[in-house]
Amino acid sequence: MLPVVSIVGKPNVGKSTIFNAITKQNRAIIYDYSGVTRDRIYETAKIDGQKFILVDTGGFVLDENEEIEKLVKKQALIAIEESELVLAILDIKTELNSTDIELIDFLRKSNKNFIVILNKADTPKDETLMADFFKLGSNIITLSATQKRGFDKLFNLIKSYLPENRETPEIADSIKIGILGRPNVGKSSLVNKLLGYERVIVSDVPGTTRDSVDTMLHYKNSNFTLIDTAGIRRKSRISFDLEKISVIRSITTIERSDVLVVMHDAMEGATHQDKSITNLINNRGKGAIIVFNKWDKFKGQGLDEKRYTALVKEHLQFINYAPVVKISAMTGENVNKILDLSKRIYRNQQTRVPTAALNKFLENISKKHSHPVIRGKQLKIKFMTQAEVNPPKFILFCNFPDDIKDSYKNYIENQLRSNFGFEGVPIKLFFKKK
Repeated sequence: MLPVVSIVGKPNVGKSTIFNAITKQNRAIIYDYSGVTRDRIYETAKIDGQKFILVDTGGFVLDENEEIEKLVKKQALIAIEESELVLAILDIKTELNSTDIELIDFLRKSNKNFIVILNKADTPKDETLMADFFKLGSNIITLSATQKRGFDKLFNLIKSYLPENRETPEIADSIKIGILGRPNVGKSSLVNKLLGYERVIVSDVPGTTRDSVDTMLHYKNSNFTLIDTAGIRRKSRISFDLEKISVIRSITTIERSDVLVVMHDAMEGATHQDKSITNLINNRGKGAIIVFNKWDKFKGQGLDEKRYTALVKEHLQFINYAPVVKISAMTGENVNKILDLSKRIYRNQQTRVPTAALNKFLENISKKHSHPVIRGKQLKIKFMTQAEVNPPKFILFCNFPDDIKDSYKNYIENQLRSNFGFEGVPIKLFFKKK
């Protein structure tokens, strides 16, 4: 495993800005609002060729009156336990208080290596405030995350704590599974159940997860990356800019993922917003699985399960190729089916059908069902070949490429699935003049 370096500190001291500066990307949300980062955000970082895992955490708070604050603090403590080195971020312009002292005392008692970083030292004058923090002990440096001052010294310090020759190759062929859905449908509970431990904050408060959270999982000789995302809600219900950023991050997850799990609360069904998201998934050519969570509760209602499933699939027509899995993230019922299906879908995305087999297939389906006559002439599809994989793209050369009915395109697509698999994968058909 790569060594782990975690970033901890009170809310709004610049942890995420430092995280992004070290990883050289905008992976963590930056926003002038206290308590933005809640879950642990992991990213691979590199200093002079040496890799490590950098972890951004939620704000460390002493007052735990709110349930979410208790959970955030718990996540920060878990990150510290995982770490080889801890970067304790304080605001040099804010008077040292009991929360800062508690954090440093905890780090000292944990026997973890740590560096105290006084952020927001934007000018030489600000550095004179450093004297007030000397009571915390040694190994204190100043930094300005926004002005990019002091990072050379920080990088040298981090490197001095990293063990040599610990670098290992990144997990190869990891299947990236993005988990999407409206707030409070059980996405984080699903991740935790798959992992077998509390990796992601679970709370009854809607909208608990704001960033996308990546976690590695090994299952049946395969590697997976689970990406839990901020809940996606209708635009009219996004009350402030921060939630808009979270929705954007969730949509970005679609780009990053190989397979998308579109998760619903079985007691509530699918919404218009779910339909919009499935359109994005299909347009980007991603594999998909439709998951009904809380199915144990639904079964107790005595409703028509087949009709319900058919109605949801009809509503989510853009991913009608997606298989349905009915689970209970709380009890664990059927959750591993998601991993088995994801592996199969990932393999289907890479499938390449030989041209000879495709043209034999074309001959057979044309005999079974022909296209209606176009302007008095019969449609003739003369040749078919696969241009790409992931997603599978096929080019068909014919005499009337612009006049083919959607129903016949669907027929060809369904026959491709029936003959060559492609479960859970969108198929792209392109018709060209021959």
